Amino acid sequence: LLSEPMARELRRLLAPESDWTVVEGEWLKAKDLIYLFDFLKEDGKSLERLPFAERWKKLPRAYLSPHFKTLPLITKLDACLRVFADDGEDVEGLVFK
Repeated sequence: LLSEPMARELRRLLAPESDWTVVEGEWLKAKDLIYLFDFLKEDGKSLERLPFAERWKKLPRAYLSPHFKTLPLITKLDACLRVFADDGEDVEGLVFK
């Protein structure tokens, strides 16, 4: 189950005004952290026809939350290869869109 602070943050950051908001992310339960990486629907309006980079720009980034991070947008092969070479504990892989 989500912790109560995480549930409050989900409601605060992603609650729609009148319809569904759909984002893609990965929940790291042990760290009580969600990494967001795509925005598919905003207040009932599908964003899937927008290019990925435009949807990514719409993800919440101006928030101050210990529970959410937006994954960086990597557009160059060299940067992708550096991520693969990183052995940091938060690096599990890449999301290709």
